[in-house]
Amino acid sequence: MKKNILIALLAGVLACKGPKTGAAAADALTPDKLDENKVIAVGDLKKAYFAWNGKTVSVYGYPQYLIDNGMIQKEISLMPAPFSKWVLSCEMAAPVPETGLRDKPIVLKGVVKESPYDTVNLGGCTVVSSGEKATVPAQLGVAADQPINAVEFVKAYNAWKGKKVTVSGYYHSTTTSTNAYGKTIRVDLTDAQGNKAVGADFAEDPSDKLKDRREDVRMRCEIKGTVFDTVNLTDCHLLNR
Repeated sequence: MKKNILIALLAGVLACKGPKTGAAAADALTPDKLDENKVIAVGDLKKAYFAWNGKTVSVYGYPQYLIDNGMIQKEISLMPAPFSKWVLSCEMAAPVPETGLRDKPIVLKGVVKESPYDTVNLGGCTVVSSGEKATVPAQLGVAADQPINAVEFVKAYNAWKGKKVTVSGYYHSTTTSTNAYGKTIRVDLTDAQGNKAVGADFAEDPSDKLKDRREDVRMRCEIKGTVFDTVNLTDCHLLNR
């Protein structure tokens, strides 16, 4: 059931970007449809991964917050249950009074921001309701006013992580950096419009194999998350060089 919920959530939000037809939802690229033996254009992967960003959603959970002079000034985080670990952070559009919200279920509405870590960030948030257990439908959609369980939403947002994928794109550049954790070699690939779409981490610098033949670079990687507005890939290996 949880897997079906994640699929329905992501397919629904992707369908919202184009014609609202059954075919659009069925053909949407979702984490469960990734086949590491099938080549995906980097632009398509980025579009699918970032499909939630900029969408308005309503999320349901238990609040965690700090108050100042009786007001919640900045943000409310959501937990699956009182005193548990928070999974989602909601930056408030304006301060709201703390009127017995603590330890009671709450519904918040906000806009999904890029969330590079395991938690999810929303902005421009408002309190929809509090103190009542919300009715969360079994088949979750993406309507802005339909509450989504915060835990399930975060799972859907992060469902790409750890998936194996084969991508193709245009070689843009290689960046090598060294810090306390060691050396990182990142290869950036662009989409058909020349926009950076993925940043791929390699154990060894592959630049010599790419700089003289930049088009249709294919690599097999694992999805790690996001970096600098692109999809972050790790453990990458070239396939056609």
